[in-house]
Amino acid sequence: MNAVHVDVVSVCVDIPQPPDDSLLGSRRVFDFVEADSRMSLNGVRTAIAFKGLLAQVEVHEKEFGSALHVIKLWAKSRRIYGHNFAFVSSVGLAVATLIAAAESGAKRGGEIVLAFFDFVVSKVVMTYPHVPVIVVEDSMKETDPPTHPGLLDTWSKTTPRDPMTVLTPSFPHVNSCKTMCLASVRIFSVEVARAHELLKRAQQSNSRPSWEELVAPTDAGLASAPALIVVTATGDDAPSLERAAGFTESKIRFLWYSAEAVGLDGRLLPARILSERSSESRAVRFVFVVRTQSGASTAMLDAADRVAHEFRFFLKPAADSSPPLRVECQVAANESPLFNTVVAEASETLIHQRVPRHSAPKCPPTPTR
Repeated sequence: MNAVHVDVVSVCVDIPQPPDDSLLGSRRVFDFVEADSRMSLNGVRTAIAFKGLLAQVEVHEKEFGSALHVIKLWAKSRRIYGHNFAFVSSVGLAVATLIAAAESGAKRGGEIVLAFFDFVVSKVVMTYPHVPVIVVEDSMKETDPPTHPGLLDTWSKTTPRDPMTVLTPSFPHVNSCKTMCLASVRIFSVEVARAHELLKRAQQSNSRPSWEELVAPTDAGLASAPALIVVTATGDDAPSLERAAGFTESKIRFLWYSAEAVGLDGRLLPARILSERSSESRAVRFVFVVRTQSGASTAMLDAADRVAHEFRFFLKPAADSSPPLRVECQVAANESPLFNTVVAEASETLIHQRVPRHSAPKCPPTPTR
């Protein structure tokens, strides 16, 4: 169990026997579920919807799973994965992969991967910053869906537009990429274009694309940044550290939103950087990498200080909790002691998060259809 992460979801269902997939996948299930539990069914209902949609387009679940595995490994290694960090979510990638397979007619894992990058280039890369809504059309046939207390409002054409909208295929249809900001969509599109070019080049030469090149790890320019905004969660033992780190990760995207609001260019590094403070205390760091064309400047550092100050507002509940969570936010200019420490810690942490060669999928993307 140490190697397996398990999500346990508690749902209060007023029904004499456990509901089957047919009931769970229908909207009738909400009539038997207490209002406070209804949102907890989203993940299960989305998975059931995927199974039905895959059957409709005649794609085997194993082939779809292999393709999605490749795409997630690519996104993780290129540091553009994770809704808590304002990057693309797992559900968002899955929906785009499903639509790509359906529109292209791809059936095999490698073909589906190629179709995914073709699809996202056309829908995101070529349209940024005006990205159209990405949705499985067959999943939204009903124009006047019922409402249930405890659920988010389902998406409609009057819903305010987010920088990138990828709707879940089950009711209520919500944006699985709602946490993304304009900057993270831009970075995502740049990485998609890079991967697409690699695959296209392999197609033209009729050769197999290099797995190592496709998932080549990146540190998001950490070591060369003019400054970092460092958020450190500290704990005296594993449970207290996890509580502080979990709280911080749930809030960290707001740091990026604040930076974007004041015009501070940069990006979050979607990773927990481990830090050994002492034999009794450990820490986890979250890092916003400041980027600028002109290097460090007083104006840039002032903007970073302002962003850090605003983010401390989101950390206030940590200090007010019982027992208090220890979280601090600091700005580290290039070559400062904190900057050098974080770069060294990140180098050690990220090297262990690289995608190993032996984890390359058995059916990597092939250059021919």
